[in-house]
Amino acid sequence: MERWQENLAALGLGSLGVVLGGIGVLLFSDRGRRMLRTAGERIWHAPDRFEFWNESIQDELERIKETLNQVSKTLQEAQS
Repeated sequence: MERWQENLAALGLGSLGVVLGGIGVLLFSDRGRRMLRTAGERIWHAPDRFEFWNESIQDELERIKETLNQVSKTLQEAQS
């Protein structure tokens, strides 16, 4: 194995250890489990929030469209 491949292999194994250690801390500590539970609850309720956000954005886009149509109409009347 070439030298650079050995370095990459060591880096990969080290990174894997850090990731697995981080997951272990999340799963086995009280604070980690609370964080995961909170994240899960937020993800569970996210579709409701996205739906509200989507409706708000649609309303705003409709207002922008109406305003642009009014500006266009005014410009056309000014050119005539």
